[in-house]
Amino acid sequence: MTPLNTGFLRPNITLRKSIEEWKERNSIIIISSMKSKLSLDDEVVLRSLAQLQELCEENFSNRECVVMEDPVETSSGQTFERSAIERWFADGNTTCPLTMTPLNTGFLRPNITLRKSIEEWKERNSIIIISSMKSKLSLDDEVVLRSLAQLQELCEENFSNRECVVMEDPVETSSGQTFERSAIERWFADGNTTCPLTMTPLNTGFLRPNITLRKSIEEWKERNSIIIISSMKSKLSLDDEVVLRSLAQLQELCEENFSNRECVVMEDPVETSSGQTFERSAIERWFADGNTTCPLGRNNSQIRNHTLYILRLLVEDSDDNREKIAEVDNAIQSIVKSLARRTDERPEYLKMKMVKALAEMELTDHSKETLFKEGALQPLLQMLSLSDADGKRMAIKAIQKLSSFGPNGLQIIRDGAISPLLDLLFQAIPASPNLRDQVAATILNITVSAAALQTNEALSILKSDAEISRLFSLVMLTGPTIQQSILGTFYALCQFPSAKEMRTKLRQFSAVQLLISQCEHRDLFVRASAVKLLSCLMEDGDDNVSAESVTQRCLETLLSIIKTSKDEEEVAAALRIISDLPIGYTHVTRWIADAGAITVFVSYIRDAKLVGPFRNKLIENALRVLCRFTMSTNRECQKIAAQSGLIPLLVPLLGSGTPAAKRYAATLLCQFSESSPSLSRLAERHGGFWCFAPPPEIQCPVHNGVCSVETSYCLLEADAIGPLLSLLGESDSSICDAALSALSTLIEGERLQSGSKVLHESNGIAPIVKVLSSRSTELQEKALNVLERIFRLQEYKRIYGALAQMPLVDITQRSNGPVRALAARILAHLDVLHDQSSYF
Repeated sequence: MTPLNTGFLRPNITLRKSIEEWKERNSIIIISSMKSKLSLDDEVVLRSLAQLQELCEENFSNRECVVMEDPVETSSGQTFERSAIERWFADGNTTCPLTMTPLNTGFLRPNITLRKSIEEWKERNSIIIISSMKSKLSLDDEVVLRSLAQLQELCEENFSNRECVVMEDPVETSSGQTFERSAIERWFADGNTTCPLTMTPLNTGFLRPNITLRKSIEEWKERNSIIIISSMKSKLSLDDEVVLRSLAQLQELCEENFSNRECVVMEDPVETSSGQTFERSAIERWFADGNTTCPLGRNNSQIRNHTLYILRLLVEDSDDNREKIAEVDNAIQSIVKSLARRTDERPEYLKMKMVKALAEMELTDHSKETLFKEGALQPLLQMLSLSDADGKRMAIKAIQKLSSFGPNGLQIIRDGAISPLLDLLFQAIPASPNLRDQVAATILNITVSAAALQTNEALSILKSDAEISRLFSLVMLTGPTIQQSILGTFYALCQFPSAKEMRTKLRQFSAVQLLISQCEHRDLFVRASAVKLLSCLMEDGDDNVSAESVTQRCLETLLSIIKTSKDEEEVAAALRIISDLPIGYTHVTRWIADAGAITVFVSYIRDAKLVGPFRNKLIENALRVLCRFTMSTNRECQKIAAQSGLIPLLVPLLGSGTPAAKRYAATLLCQFSESSPSLSRLAERHGGFWCFAPPPEIQCPVHNGVCSVETSYCLLEADAIGPLLSLLGESDSSICDAALSALSTLIEGERLQSGSKVLHESNGIAPIVKVLSSRSTELQEKALNVLERIFRLQEYKRIYGALAQMPLVDITQRSNGPVRALAARILAHLDVLHDQSSYF
């Protein structure tokens, strides 16, 4: 009876905690006892259920204890807690506690589906409890203690619960302590202004993210995920139910975090005798369980669905994973076979995921070929009819990838698969504006792939004039991406030698005028495509139409492209367009020359940096366009070209250039040489004493004057005689013709004697005689004209007459017309035929 301070009552927290722990243990004991009685007589069951209900209403955490731990199914199909039903049987009962039907007491089958549901419920329940406990960590000490105790118990109970306990958004207060943002904000919202741990005053407006701790938490979570993934991977060769649970968890992890996907990829892949590949640990566990068959042989559509979905996640934005999957034997074929399954067996959403996986995978040509053989095209085409724009887009992307293999592109054309693509392209699809871009790019890809095989079947991609006109009209009605694809498609088709009809139709549809306007397009890719296609259309077009269409403004645009473009193919096409303009239009030549373009053209021949795939085409077209400016009738342009250093650049091309380059180089030298006689100057004569006079100037043996490369364009000074003679042995008659034309300029008019002597000293007359055996009548006639003049000189008639006799006789016997008459005239010079012979 000691006196008390009536104002002092301190909670006995230790005792309260002990009481609560006793109550919790008592509840668990009672619940366990009640659960074991659920298979007894009705009265006991009713009392047990009533007590369980009361305990569940009293405490939320008691509810977990009520849930079954090991559910089993009896022969009647009813499910019970294993311990309860076994006690029922142990008491001598042989009927079902619920239905009272006789039971096979030796049959108890685990109810795995229910167990899985219980585990999922427990996991969700744990998350709810953890979230609730974390929110209480900033309250009074007693609540914090109880919450921490419960969190500790949950962490010890289940490894995966630990992730939920970890802070999600750690922030630091002005006292330097770190809390979960939601917890400290709730502390402040309750009116507290001090630190929950140190009770020091806080600046309630100051919460700084603890980035270091957050990073550590993320790293821990990542390591935890790796452990879980490793555990799941090892279970992929067990029974179907375990595999399904593991795949579902792997799918969830892959969707949650991109970096988790790398961990799912095999670490130690091994191949079995069936040719299938597995993770070593998984297949070894499969064998250890006594299995001797391939795990993939089972026909479980759910497993296939989960597996394919995970594969799609793995290839998303990961080049390494795409390559790894593509390298696995039969991986691609398996995806295609799954794609082709009936709709009722394969959900449409999963088909779309599979198509996306196929579209994003790195495929070899062999894989692309195999996919087509396995029937990949038809399922993809069927998806084009779906209302879902994403499904169409993925199908088109897959078709585009597969069509990059030439034979596949050709097969698409043969199967008539272009029609549905064209239908999509001609439609306006507001819900998916980028879909038409992909369709146009796919049509381009198919055309280029098929065209690479150099077969005229590629031209059947557009079956009617209406399709050609309609497709080309989209150039004016669409954006740059589609414009570029359409122009590229027509360019690929028009490059065929047999595509003359296609080029003619495009010109009839006013394509030249439209393309000229597109040459000024702001989009550089569209501009380049327009220039390339325009060059194709002008090759065999009407000269008058071309000249009228290509205005001075157009020429200025083309010259700007030639000077500034980084696209070598575009530059080559622009050069070709200018070279195709009629030479008779002198105003065009003047415009170009006034723009200072001649030196630019020469620079493309001189530039040693040209090493790309279009180097030869650039040089050929630059030479071709320069032929316009080196004619002997245009001395001013000829002089500019010579002073730009063109002639020394031409001679090496006679030996090392492409056939076209050799022909153009010989033609240019011929045109320069035609002006040499009038440009060669007389040597100066010096008076006075010869001992004080400068040395005499060396005279050209052909032109009998002083020559140089830059001033008189002399072939001898350029050392071009030998290279030109070597071209007479070329199999291409056009090259021989150009070389012979250049050599013939040495014996024109009064230079016959001096020029023939130079040819003789260069061993050049015998190669000209051999040209008589050419199959080209035009080349034979040119050689006959040269020899007819040389054989007017007795010296060379005596030396080479016998060599020329048999080829000449052969021409007179086999040929007709002027060639035969010319050969007979030479034979008369050689005293083989009389002037009155019937050959004349």
